[in-house]
Amino acid sequence: MIIRQDDLSIQFFLFVPDQSKSKIFYQQLFLLEPIGDVLGMAEFQLSLELKLGLMPASGISKILCQGMPDPALAKGISRCEMYWQFPIQL
Repeated sequence: MIIRQDDLSIQFFLFVPDQSKSKIFYQQLFLLEPIGDVLGMAEFQLSLELKLGLMPASGISKILCQGMPDPALAKGISRCEMYWQFPIQL
């Protein structure tokens, strides 16, 4: 299978303690405005193929897989999600 560059999409979500402060930090770091900013998620388009999302760590366990530890309760537990999206030909 050949994957064309324009078919590839990567999304990286960080679980952050404070969405508002984190959004300001990344705005200043990347010199970009978020493409989406709602309660529960801010999103930056870093390139055509790459998005960075910020989600509050508090309450994230409600939408994660059942049985996964709450990242807000312990060190060393997943604090991000990463998705690669590309077409699959069967």
